[in-house]
Amino acid sequence: MVSWPLALTLAMLSGPPESLAVRECNADPLVMPGDTERALESTLLVATEDGTGSAVVISPDGFALTAAHVVAGREEVTVHSSDDTTTPARVVRIDREHDVALLRLETTDTLPCLDLSMVEARLGSDVFVLGSPGGTALSFSVSKGIVSAYREFADTPVSYTHLTLPTTPYV
Repeated sequence: MVSWPLALTLAMLSGPPESLAVRECNADPLVMPGDTERALESTLLVATEDGTGSAVVISPDGFALTAAHVVAGREEVTVHSSDDTTTPARVVRIDREHDVALLRLETTDTLPCLDLSMVEARLGSDVFVLGSPGGTALSFSVSKGIVSAYREFADTPVSYTHLTLPTTPYV
């Protein structure tokens, strides 16, 4: 489970949400760490000329979320899946304030996806972070940590979840 409901995510992204036809992911909820392999099937490595980032497939028809700073200034990127498939993707929407971007993979395949639902984990709860820290060398990695705090700052409308995770030096 990812902690964003689909409607809220689409509403945050610039542009009218009704112009997007995004199918909801009806995948069974994940139970971590047992479903780690299944979760990794829904993650992507986003490659640009300047570096890499991570994304998660949120719709079986090829929509994925990534960080806005990963795709800033681009209309297209290349994404790689855990099964070594490489696919072009279009940057559909960007919300710089919340640092989130919506990608559309150029595929007709039905993709494994993660269900987006609003779940606020309790302080001290285990969390699992999937992605590609430090580029391709550590792609499709899993880290386990805890929810340390929830924070809001007066100068930004964004709420922050503070996670304590082991760090891995870039290689």
